[in-house]
Amino acid sequence: MGPFPEPSPYDLFAAEERSAPWATPALFGYVVIAALSLLGAWAEGSSFRSLFDNLRTQAQTGVAHLQSTPSLRIDELGLLTLAIEVPVFVLLLTWQYRAAKTARSLFLPAKLVPCLGVGGRFIPIANFWLPYQAIRDCLSPDDPARTGMARMWAFYVAGVVLDLVATVLAYVGTPVAFAFGAAALVAGIGFALHGSHVVRSIMEHSLRLKYANRSIHSATPGRRGTPIPTTRTP
Repeated sequence: MGPFPEPSPYDLFAAEERSAPWATPALFGYVVIAALSLLGAWAEGSSFRSLFDNLRTQAQTGVAHLQSTPSLRIDELGLLTLAIEVPVFVLLLTWQYRAAKTARSLFLPAKLVPCLGVGGRFIPIANFWLPYQAIRDCLSPDDPARTGMARMWAFYVAGVVLDLVATVLAYVGTPVAFAFGAAALVAGIGFALHGSHVVRSIMEHSLRLKYANRSIHSATPGRRGTPIPTTRTP
């Protein structure tokens, strides 16, 4: 046991409860970030195309001195995107960490520690799986809400891939980028809608287990029992 007492499940649930109302608007903030990123890519596309045209012209004419090209800078749109992106990710990661801590304190089986679930978002390739696994472990293995969680993450992965394709096409300058951009936004909206349902499901699940833990604790003074996970009706 460390120098500081381990927080009780009730304290951890209270912290999760404070974070949950902010998680849902943060999910829809993710859609706004995707839209602003696509707009920024389309705006900067002309600068990239001008740069490549200059390089190609100089290579064909054999001119040794490169012409000056407009430097890319963080403009107002980039600053706006950053101003939204930081609080959105802070709110989402705070809720995810607190939900994972609550689930761990309520004896739910988990393959990842809460810190790794959060840090996994910053690990390339692994960020397509680790965060999903961490959020999934906030529910009992037999909880039907896990199906909605899988749909949420499928929309997220599809949105990331479509956004990447749309960004590349926007830099190239092809109108097809608008189609991929629209598809990426639709996927982002699906992620936000299913994600808000997942936040509610995890809160309800943690609440049920918290009361089950309290009942067992009251029935056996001085001992914390292992709550039996209860499934929720779809």
